[in-house]
Amino acid sequence: MNKVKCPKCGKDLVETIYGMPSPEIMKQYEKGEVLLGGCEIIEGIEQVKYTCFNCGTEFSKDLKELGPIFIPDELNIESEE
Repeated sequence: MNKVKCPKCGKDLVETIYGMPSPEIMKQYEKGEVLLGGCEIIEGIEQVKYTCFNCGTEFSKDLKELGPIFIPDELNIESEE
């Protein structure tokens, strides 16, 4: 699987998964390989597709920047800057 790179900082982006996560998706989440976006998708609101843990930015499916995010401490991911 090819990783999508962040247009802002060039680091790998993490895909945001919506819906009830399977056991496999939960394992990926625990490793920091995916981000859980919740079980509900609201029509008319642009949903996050990718997240950059390095610069803290969220992107839509066409990589349009949606803004900065809060990264939970329990993901234990540090910036490489």
